[in-house]
Amino acid sequence: MAGYCRLWAGGTRTLDGASGSGARRNHAIAADAFQALVRHIEDLALCSQGRPVAVGLGVVEAGWVGIFCMATLPAFRRQGAGAAVLRSLAEWGRQQGAEQVYLQVTEANVEARPLYAKAGFEMLYTYHYRVAE
Repeated sequence: MAGYCRLWAGGTRTLDGASGSGARRNHAIAADAFQALVRHIEDLALCSQGRPVAVGLGVVEAGWVGIFCMATLPAFRRQGAGAAVLRSLAEWGRQQGAEQVYLQVTEANVEARPLYAKAGFEMLYTYHYRVAE
């Protein structure tokens, strides 16, 4: 793995593989919208050969860094890519003044649970979305 690249702000391509100025412009608009809502936000992509292989999103608020949207391409799982993104976002949060870290994970993401347990996370509660009928 080569290193980190920006996913939205000036990012190289979208997660679905689209590239070009339109994709970059749309992601820059999304990043600007997030920045307007939250004071400290970081999107991070670990890239290999210019392609995102593991991603995550960190948000700092009230002394906490929340980590969301963690994803790793199947071919790069169990090789440290997700762990590197998780550690980097936690460290970024500390640099922004966060003293605590929490992680939001979908219940269906069974594959990532060993990574999160090894990092010291444990389930505290569950949540669900209500859908109007």
